[in-house]
Amino acid sequence: AYNPKYSCPLVPSANHLETAILAGEKSFDLFKK
Repeated sequence: AYNPKYSCPLVPSANHLETAILAGEKSFDLFKK
């Protein structure tokens, strides 16, 4: 582990989802004419 307060850097398999979640920023153009 990176620090004594962290137990494990690996994500447990119970935290994985079967469906994809598409997330992120939308295309934004401040100076679009």
